[in-house]
Amino acid sequence: MEKIDALFRRHTRLHHLYLRDLRDGREWEIGTRRRYPIGSCFKLALVMAVFDALDVEEMDRLVTIAPEQHVNAGGVIKLIDSAISLTPHQMCQLVLTASDATATDILIARVGLDAVDRVLRRHAPDSHLACNLADMVDAFRAMPESATCKQRDWTQEALADYVDRVAALGSTHPRDLAELALATWGYQAKLELRDHYRRCLDNRARTLLRSAMFTGAWLISKSGSLGYTFFINDTGLIFEECDDRPVAIFGWCAAGSQLPAFLMETIGGEIGLLMLDTLGIERPFSADWTAAGSAMVHGLER
Repeated sequence: MEKIDALFRRHTRLHHLYLRDLRDGREWEIGTRRRYPIGSCFKLALVMAVFDALDVEEMDRLVTIAPEQHVNAGGVIKLIDSAISLTPHQMCQLVLTASDATATDILIARVGLDAVDRVLRRHAPDSHLACNLADMVDAFRAMPESATCKQRDWTQEALADYVDRVAALGSTHPRDLAELALATWGYQAKLELRDHYRRCLDNRARTLLRSAMFTGAWLISKSGSLGYTFFINDTGLIFEECDDRPVAIFGWCAAGSQLPAFLMETIGGEIGLLMLDTLGIERPFSADWTAAGSAMVHGLER
């Protein structure tokens, strides 16, 4: 944990990480306990809310998405300049694999923001979602600090106030995130939709996470960020190779990074590998990881 804490302290101003070994109940926790912006991690609750609300016929019925419905945030649907038809099931897959903003808000409109927040609070009781993603992003961008949040010389008091205002749009903390990830894995969909749900999770398992460093060892991970990773969080379950039962859950949140987003993603990958070390799990081979790259991450100056 010392190396993880040092990475956070070197590259962020606020951080909090929670890790629990499900094999023996051991827990590790570092950083500042407070509420943090939830970013895209609420989308785990959204997918469960959609599976709660829809039946199999509704899940497989095509929905036409017009260009004017596109959300100016992450994802792939907005890259298509004409109408496209997708099923809610396909949109759930895009929410988990591509963190697609347009699919997210169409599904929120379908089941209702209150339903999503109820599922979120059921599994992550201290967390809250106040608005859909488009409104979250618009409100964040409208804050006077946001355009230059990475360039500012923050006092601790000013940063804390900014974190609180952003978190008012949607808030969480790492322990809640870890429990949300575990609930996503254990969710029991209606009998007629269990294959649909499992396909969502299996599709997520095939995506490359945090610079492809976790290939072969991770599943059901959801990351989030605002302000080009000025705010960044991550949550998920850890599996050992050839075992379909999770051996650990984790969540972490950080704020105040002044590094480019691609570097923070790489640091997120390094944190994940260090969690494997803490758990005594052998690191999977990754063509994207090198000792030289790891040394650079640990030696970067703020």
